[in-house]
Amino acid sequence: MNYKKHYDALIARSKIRILTGYTEKHHILPKCMGGDNSKHNIVRLTPEEHYVAHQLLVKIYNLPALVYAANMMTSTSNTTSRTNKLYGWLRKRLQAAAKQRTGSKNGSYGKLWYHNLADSAAGKYLPGTEPHGWSKGRIPKKINKCNVCGTATNTPLQYWCNGCRPKPEQTVFKSVKLKSEYSDKEKTDALVAHNGSIRRALLSLGLNDSGTHYRVMKKLKASLAQLD
Repeated sequence: MNYKKHYDALIARSKIRILTGYTEKHHILPKCMGGDNSKHNIVRLTPEEHYVAHQLLVKIYNLPALVYAANMMTSTSNTTSRTNKLYGWLRKRLQAAAKQRTGSKNGSYGKLWYHNLADSAAGKYLPGTEPHGWSKGRIPKKINKCNVCGTATNTPLQYWCNGCRPKPEQTVFKSVKLKSEYSDKEKTDALVAHNGSIRRALLSLGLNDSGTHYRVMKKLKASLAQLD
């Protein structure tokens, strides 16, 4: 079949008619083959004709870029719904074209994502060729700030910097005194020293923070409140 003859006939017919309804722009000479956006290189086609035109271009020239363009004609977007089926021959051509774009032949080979904090723009560039001021990564990384001093923390899950991180409570083991040898005054002093925290006061004395010891300290704390 003379595919170029059919393609030329389709383009010639599109130049002498007036279409109503939805149409799509088509580059007569594809941009990958040196075509431009000038008026004489663009015609209006129906979606069905546009798809056929790209299939014909693949048949005529068999260039990888034309295969990808024809494959994109089967995609559905928010504004365009296409019902054309993706034919088997085009899928095979697409697979063959994809194999030619591996390694250094791939346009993205060796490139990394960079983004601009100012306007959230992003793009792929070779390291060292990214625009001035752009940071690595497709989107900005979320960095939490210290709840105390406001400096950036090491990971997104941290809420304190190393300098402001609260020290973990350490259990003070029982001293040489027996549990029964602590007087009420010593227990009361421990409460005062720990701002009324029963648990911390008990732990400082080496006592369990539950059961009888907790109830005793609770009474002592109530008596302190009455004195105030």
